[in-house]
Amino acid sequence: MKKIFTIVLFFLFFSCDSKKSQNKIGVQFFLDVKYPELYENAFLKLRKQIEPILDGGKMTIAKIHDGEVMNANYYTLIRAKDIEHLRFILDTIPKTQYHKDYKVKIGLEKGDVKIISSASVEFK
Repeated sequence: MKKIFTIVLFFLFFSCDSKKSQNKIGVQFFLDVKYPELYENAFLKLRKQIEPILDGGKMTIAKIHDGEVMNANYYTLIRAKDIEHLRFILDTIPKTQYHKDYKVKIGLEKGDVKIISSASVEFK
């Protein structure tokens, strides 16, 4: 019950935010992060570096306490105006040196950050 409640809160929080935004589509990730402070700092730095590429899109992280959702401790959401904009973001960002440095810094290849689940979302 606690997990369901937490998931509902996530969707309510981000769907309310989307009413103010033109970003109506996105992709979400539930993550298991071994070194939270390192991950947060690297994510925030990456988000700032790629802001021009996002072209109005948004990247958000949220800390999940006590692994209440699928044993994840972080939630990441990438929002875009439409599916074409989202595809552009998802195709372009991984090719940047910023993203390559980010993956090394957070230890993605070493397993320090594991993607537990991902899903495409559409805000109504």
